[in-house]
Amino acid sequence: MSILFICLIITSFKQLFSLLFSFAVYWHQYMVKMPIQIKPTPIIGEVMIQSWQDAGLLKASVIKPVITTIEKNRVIQRMGELQKYDLSSLQGSLEIILTKK
Repeated sequence: MSILFICLIITSFKQLFSLLFSFAVYWHQYMVKMPIQIKPTPIIGEVMIQSWQDAGLLKASVIKPVITTIEKNRVIQRMGELQKYDLSSLQGSLEIILTKK
C-alpha cells in the first residue's frame, strides 16, 4: 500500500477532500480513500494534519478514521501530499483502526 496524494473528489452532491491510497488490486478502476474534514471530533484514530498548507488544504484539517473505496473517475484534482510527520501519525492511526477488536 502506498499513499498517493490528497485530492478533491466529487460526490453526487458536493466536492470533498480525501486522502487516496493505491493498492495493486484496485489500480484499474478504484482507489481507497479516507475523508478529510475541517472540524475535529473526539474519535479514536482521527489524525490532525499538522502541515495542512503543504498538503494543499485551505484550512487546518483532520483525516477521519474511515476507509472506503471510490471510482478513479471521481477524482477531480490533486491537491498535495502529506509530510513525514503527518504520514507517521497516519500510520499510527491505521494500526489502531485495522487492529481494533
